[in-house]
Amino acid sequence: MNNELLYWILLAFNLLIGIGFFVLAVVYYFTEARADRLQNIKRAILLITVATVAGIIVAILTRYAVQFYESDFMDMNSEENFIGTMVSIVFNFFIYIFYIQCGQHFSRQRELPGSLYLKGESLRSRIDWKLILIPMPFLLAWTGLVFGLFPTEPTELAYAVTPANNDFSAVLYNIMTASVMAPIQEEILYRHFAMGILYRWFGRGRVAVVFNIIITGTVFAAAHVGVVTNDWVKVLQILPLGILLGLIYHKRGLENSILAHSAFNTFTVLITYVLGFLFPQ
Repeated sequence: MNNELLYWILLAFNLLIGIGFFVLAVVYYFTEARADRLQNIKRAILLITVATVAGIIVAILTRYAVQFYESDFMDMNSEENFIGTMVSIVFNFFIYIFYIQCGQHFSRQRELPGSLYLKGESLRSRIDWKLILIPMPFLLAWTGLVFGLFPTEPTELAYAVTPANNDFSAVLYNIMTASVMAPIQEEILYRHFAMGILYRWFGRGRVAVVFNIIITGTVFAAAHVGVVTNDWVKVLQILPLGILLGLIYHKRGLENSILAHSAFNTFTVLITYVLGFLFPQ
């Protein structure tokens, strides 16, 4: 199977998964999870507001401050891209409320951690920094090993969304996208909601939990295609992270998986900057 065909297969797969998540979130919210609304709707709104504000900052930086590489694929600095991004941000704000509420409802059903913040618990004493930070060197080493053994090149899409300069606005752009917005949105979707759905369907027995973590980790990895010319290499690189985040979510809840995801992305960005400084092209 050539890489272009694999890309389109994975793209279609991700599209179907996205539509399926949206439909399931709406259905389960209005049939089950809405009953929990009065207990945590304000906290749910505050949680997704953080990602929304980060998204607005990124959109403004993209349109007015950060210069991107010229690409025939897309123009990140265009007015059309700015408007489309803002529309997407507004849509995501409302649909992610459904994802948060449903995920919390499912975790309550199965007596799992879910979101500690939505339950009103103190986060300071419930964040497991050892579980978050100890695996990071191994994940970063795995990333280096995979790309070292299977060299690949960035795609046109990757070039299109990469800042051309390393000024303050570009650094802020990378931090807001990689360290704030992506970890919150992806952990709510792939762990809190998607794992919650599978908990509801298959329970929390040992086999069901292993199945849940592997399936959601694989879907999470497949969602990262399109940034390198060999998509299977990207999936191979990111799959261990998805499995680890699923394990952290199962044991310690949403906030811990968000912080672990943010830590990995932040270290990756920092290492990229350091390597770019030491070995300029």
